[in-house]
Amino acid sequence: MSLIFLDSFAHYTQAQSNRKWTDGGVNAVGTSHGRGGIGANIGTFGNVRKHFGRDDYTEMAAGIAHKPFGYANAPLSFDNSGDWQNPDLSCSLNHNGDGRLYLSTSIGSDSPGPYVLNLSQWYYLELHATVSVTIVSTTPPVYNVAYSCNFRVNEAPVKSFSINQNFNGTTNMVGHGFESLGVTGAGGSFNADFDDLYVTDGELLGDVKVDCLFPNAAGDLSEWTPTAAPNWSNVEEHESDDDATTVQTDTVGKRDLYNLDDLAPGSYAIKGAQALWLTKKSDAGAAAIRGLWKSGGTLIEQSSGLNFFGDFYPTYANYQYDIDAERKSLFTLADWTAAEINALQLGIKRTK
Repeated sequence: MSLIFLDSFAHYTQAQSNRKWTDGGVNAVGTSHGRGGIGANIGTFGNVRKHFGRDDYTEMAAGIAHKPFGYANAPLSFDNSGDWQNPDLSCSLNHNGDGRLYLSTSIGSDSPGPYVLNLSQWYYLELHATVSVTIVSTTPPVYNVAYSCNFRVNEAPVKSFSINQNFNGTTNMVGHGFESLGVTGAGGSFNADFDDLYVTDGELLGDVKVDCLFPNAAGDLSEWTPTAAPNWSNVEEHESDDDATTVQTDTVGKRDLYNLDDLAPGSYAIKGAQALWLTKKSDAGAAAIRGLWKSGGTLIEQSSGLNFFGDFYPTYANYQYDIDAERKSLFTLADWTAAEINALQLGIKRTK
């Protein structure tokens, strides 16, 4: 199983949310919207959606802390409605008007489950869904779409739902699946608070806390040019100050590394780590970067990530996140440990 995406909503402002989320935007970001830290508020009829750049996730799971102020819309949803090649494959976890939750797909919905959400209280919601498209007949093309989905509240299983249906198609849809995640606030004059989001390709991680760790000291390499020395102090803002403080280089091969904050003391399992690099290029022309992970004496260059094609190509004039989420340690291939995270250095390399 793979980790796809994390968000704590704690490292950007409301105006900067579209750097991490593809569509839409949050209403507000702040401690008044988090469950012990910074969170986000979404609604009225607002939503954010993250497209993952591929439409073959036939299994997907997501969890999010949710505090409703009204009962409407779908707090969590998977779909591929942005993909012109396929039908609108979708599965969502929805609010019923009386506070119960129910599952809905593009071909049918289940009845509301027994769990009732109270207004203005935190819950941890998890949605898990699989979708498959198989050929029933080739002349004319007839496809069967089958869903199997379930949801949990505070890690307790609440309800499952399965449904399938045949339909005529004009393109080969076998092997296609979900392509994006949506988070939606309540409709009408209501809204909702959200915190601590994860997305995987099917693994339910449980009620998780997503912490942000920021650079706090120089790492083993300081080869980029800072606005003002030392390098790490130009990239440690808890909300980006954009062009005010930066590191930059015109030289291919130059690298920077930064030590990070330690995790809070305690005994807990670490379900994954995600690195973020907020970058832009200062002029037209080719430019590319790779993220760097270092633990002990081992330095690993980023080889995956959202919107990643070998190298990450920043846009001109606008900042954008290069995102690399890793369920298991890149160095041991086992679960991350607190000691490993606390010793981690992250950095950046110009590759083009």
